[in-house]
Amino acid sequence: MGESRGEYPDNSPQTTRRIDNVHKDALIQKEAIDKKFDEQSVNLDFRERQIRDKYKADREAIIIEADKAKTDRVARRTTIEVQTKYEKDRIDAETVEDLRDKPANEAAQAKAKAMSRKTEIDSAATKKVAPILSEAEVADAKSLQRRRDLDLAETKEITDVQQERTKARVEMRNKTLAVDRWETEQRSKVNTEAGSKAK
Repeated sequence: MGESRGEYPDNSPQTTRRIDNVHKDALIQKEAIDKKFDEQSVNLDFRERQIRDKYKADREAIIIEADKAKTDRVARRTTIEVQTKYEKDRIDAETVEDLRDKPANEAAQAKAKAMSRKTEIDSAATKKVAPILSEAEVADAKSLQRRRDLDLAETKEITDVQQERTKARVEMRNKTLAVDRWETEQRSKVNTEAGSKAK
């Protein structure tokens, strides 16, 4: 009874109705504020998912591109290595054939000549492979830098969304507090009017 007397000082139907109307208006305003905040939250959650999905797809594209380039480099290197082995095996086969017909003193010279030719082939192969290895290092560094740039851009966009979420939350709280103040002021006004009529 004590609480109801505070809410309805003169217990008249008119005062009761006015206090109830103020309370209902306040509830309607708070529900509208909550609804708007919920809509903002859903939109911000959706935007955040879109951002994360976009950057995930971009990262995957970088990985696919890097893998494709790596596959190409490995194929080029393998081709060089296979060609080199083929040429060296051919020299070995020729040397074995030449050694059958040569006397022992010429065999050492034929082996040295074969070794020299094989070294030249290895040297030529190294010169062909070196740019591929260098290209791989450059490509790996570029790929890493692109992924870091994506991480930085994603972090910035996600931070912006989180700041918007915080701003929306603060705005919702401030509006709710404003409705509470309005309700308190209106109740006080009704109570004051009811008190002056009761005198």
